[in-house]
Amino acid sequence: MLTAYDRALMAKATQGSEPRNDVGDPWYGIDSIDPQRFGRKLVELFIDEFLRPTAGVRMLGFKEIRYMDDIEGLDRILDRMRTLFGPSIFILNKRNSHDAAKSLSSKWDERPLDQIEAQVQSFNQRIERYADAHPNDSILVDYDKYLRDPDELRPLFERLALAFDREKIDQILGVRLQH
Repeated sequence: MLTAYDRALMAKATQGSEPRNDVGDPWYGIDSIDPQRFGRKLVELFIDEFLRPTAGVRMLGFKEIRYMDDIEGLDRILDRMRTLFGPSIFILNKRNSHDAAKSLSSKWDERPLDQIEAQVQSFNQRIERYADAHPNDSILVDYDKYLRDPDELRPLFERLALAFDREKIDQILGVRLQH
């Protein structure tokens, strides 16, 4: 979705500044596209097809773990998402790099553990900087802290104006993911 949006922005910027009305022009009509409208439509489609909210939903979100695939481009990705999904709040989840690397090594077994750990450290630094730079649009949580003490999540619940139900949170945190 973000790639399609980026391509629309780039096409409009590089080829769409003047009318393109010649029938043989490979960029025919590119001047007429509205990348922002296109991006909003992509978000609507994503919500309709992937998230599928039921009637009465007040808050909607999704988990994305593939940010590690492009740490250098993470700021750009998050900025694009802030534009398209706004107003929104990113819940940026950092984790102890050694433990996260061990968890990830089962998926990336061809890579040395120290290389994965360095990537997680880089990711953690990147999201800390992003959260500092965008305090109105993000909140940083620490997996290791809230796993030990779920009360560490209170600021998140306050930020989202949600009741903090410790019993329910304990129940949710007790479920191990199947990956």
